[in-house]
Amino acid sequence: TALHDSIFTVGDPAVGTTIGWNSGNFHWKVGMTGFFPVGDYRSGDEIWAERLAPAAFVHALNRDILAPRPAGRFLFGRLIGREDGKLLILPLGAGARQQVIADPPWIAVATKLVRGL
Repeated sequence: TALHDSIFTVGDPAVGTTIGWNSGNFHWKVGMTGFFPVGDYRSGDEIWAERLAPAAFVHALNRDILAPRPAGRFLFGRLIGREDGKLLILPLGAGARQQVIADPPWIAVATKLVRGL
């Protein structure tokens, strides 16, 4: 039986750069690589996340997060900003409007996507 996927997508692109110089007998080289997440989540995907305290929220900027809301609900979306203790979250999906959550006790930042075959 042949395996196939009816959807063709490109994975997360990576951009890298390096710079090098020398000083006497020392030769230095510094490199940097950045990943730019693209694509969508599909039904059945498992998203692994790392829980962060408020002091570490800055590390989740422009990443997909899960944030607690009142009455046992949650919001999943891209963290696009933080102002005066309020988190600005853009839910996934075309045309979604920005949501604001004030002073959540924690957030969880997506760290791994597991997709079954």
